[in-house]
Amino acid sequence: MLCPKCSHSHKYKEGMKCSQCGYQFVFDPKTDKLRDNIIHEMIQRLSDNGHYYFTRTLLAIEICKYWRKKKMGPILLVSIVFFIWLVIAVVFELDVFISVVIFCLLLPLLILLGIYLKNKALSLRKAKAAIQRYHSVHPIEPLVNGKAFSSPPDKPQQTVISKTDISNRIQNVASQVESQAFLKMQTPTTLKKLPFAPERLLIVERKDIVDMLIRNRFHQNTKTVVVSQSGYPASVFKACHQFLKRNPNMPVQVLHEASIRAFGMIDRLRNDAKWQFARENLVELGLSRESLAEKKYRLPWLSETKNEPLIFSKNHKKMLSEGRKLPVDYVSPKPLLNTLSVALVSGVLLLLAALEESHSGDSIEGDDGFG
Repeated sequence: MLCPKCSHSHKYKEGMKCSQCGYQFVFDPKTDKLRDNIIHEMIQRLSDNGHYYFTRTLLAIEICKYWRKKKMGPILLVSIVFFIWLVIAVVFELDVFISVVIFCLLLPLLILLGIYLKNKALSLRKAKAAIQRYHSVHPIEPLVNGKAFSSPPDKPQQTVISKTDISNRIQNVASQVESQAFLKMQTPTTLKKLPFAPERLLIVERKDIVDMLIRNRFHQNTKTVVVSQSGYPASVFKACHQFLKRNPNMPVQVLHEASIRAFGMIDRLRNDAKWQFARENLVELGLSRESLAEKKYRLPWLSETKNEPLIFSKNHKKMLSEGRKLPVDYVSPKPLLNTLSVALVSGVLLLLAALEESHSGDSIEGDDGFG
């Protein structure tokens, strides 16, 4: 068991606390499919060592990718053995009967492993449960929850933390103070004090996407007011009326996931009573059907049903027809923010180009043994 705090190789028989620094391990290597050092590395990578905030959905997808990679190991090993046997059979001209026997023994093994991989589906629900377990012991500072800019702010959950995690709690309090300071700047009574002159409005589906964009300073860097379709944050939504009153031609761009339901988001907004003031300014940004035309990338498709597994597929048309969805935040914050910044100007979100950048760092290594 590799300690993510001090990198000490802790022995399982010595308990669930690091004998070197006292770190409290969350995942039991004998019963859990995840390790503390693995999820810690994911958090560091997604946040670029603490420089970016990210969503729970993205971290859950990363955990599923890790599980998928672990499951592919046995099949890859048997496939290599099968290939080696074919080479040996050709080079040494083995007896036909022996070759057929070996083939008949190996083929069912490959089929069984394929069935095993299919049945052992990637559960996004279990991945999110693992995140909650870890977060309750070691608060994940870069993780957003769609409540940072609530007014009045939501009461923070009580968590059990050790003395070594006091610094994390201090950072959380500092972030809450920063969140409320942002809200004060956005209220209609203080429009003149905004740190930027808004050039556009951006409507997103989920509240945690709003948190992720604002916490990463996307709104300031692109001079964009970010709100959710439900009108979160409330004070910012109220200010939007004045923005459009002062600039009637200001574009109101709509960002959503790729799904049959999401493709109709702009029409729902036009028929929504609270968005009538922006009805004529709504502009589709994506994700669009056109952006998924190419089957070049294997993407993580989520299901609307909680019990349905996550599927990585290149057949995007089939995934859409099955009622699955591709979230906007399936890619790391840094490439997502860069791609989205370009999309605001070009009017088209080409998120697939950013996916390849995020996959270049998918390899996760770490101590997977018991020590």
